[in-house]
Amino acid sequence: MNRDAAALVVRARIALMQGHPEDAGKYIDEAIPKAVSPDAMLFKTGLLLTMGQRQAALDLSNKVLEKFPGNLQGRYARIEAYIALSQDDKAKAEVDDILAKTPNNYMAVYDRAVLLARAGNVNEAWRVAQSLPGEFRDSVPRVALMVAQIAAKAGNDQTGASILGRLLLKDPGSIPARINLAAFHLGRNNPDEALKVLNPVKDSQDVQLR
Repeated sequence: MNRDAAALVVRARIALMQGHPEDAGKYIDEAIPKAVSPDAMLFKTGLLLTMGQRQAALDLSNKVLEKFPGNLQGRYARIEAYIALSQDDKAKAEVDDILAKTPNNYMAVYDRAVLLARAGNVNEAWRVAQSLPGEFRDSVPRVALMVAQIAAKAGNDQTGASILGRLLLKDPGSIPARINLAAFHLGRNNPDEALKVLNPVKDSQDVQLR
């Protein structure tokens, strides 16, 4: 089979979707030395974050930006790594710099909302999050999930539930979305609806459901 960088990245993505992160890591490690674009390194950064290897993810995102200066995907990855490491000041500086140059950068706007929420400014975080176009928010599952959480924390739990509902229409297997939506129903003293939301994944081995 073709073992060029692009093909190996595709194989890594498939392995990850099938629940085999170790295989994905092997494919992507083979792809990185062959790649002429940042895609393989960026995939590896995301994989490291998923596996909880936060410092390694930050180190690799820095290497991406050394090799591809100014690459926005690399900057987003570094921001995510900073946040995962609770280095919010560094993340904020990166976000502020991006927004100073491109004020309508939706991912940077989202990251600003996340940082505000982490700082306890939930109402301001929700105001910023509301400026995101619905198409963008709903097209990126982790963005939709976080915005729903920010909405709920700001007292707009019905809006948050609606966002989660749309996320589940696109991705019925999203366990985080189901857990958050079930929590919404429990908060409204509606355990039957909560169980209904969780029922499709009741046999999952995901530790979040235990």
